[in-house]
Amino acid sequence: MNYMIQEVSKAQRPFSESSARRFAAFACTVLALLLVMLPGMRLSAQTAGSISGHLADPAGASLPQSDVTLTNVDTNASRVTKSTDAGDYTFT
Repeated sequence: MNYMIQEVSKAQRPFSESSARRFAAFACTVLALLLVMLPGMRLSAQTAGSISGHLADPAGASLPQSDVTLTNVDTNASRVTKSTDAGDYTFT
């Protein structure tokens, strides 16, 4: 096998070495910023959730059709729901 090596002159190169280095540095900076920012953006996008549980007396028996109150301690706003026949409740 014979190989021929041909050197490309500076006039034939599409980018100069300095502009290629600047582009590589820019690309690395953008990638680093994305890697740092994306997890935080994902967490901050969560605006809803749910709270659920099971009501039982000290003996372990379920407490069906019981009122359950959820209160925001910062605003004192509250919501009420009833437990199911099995003693389960859910706030959404």
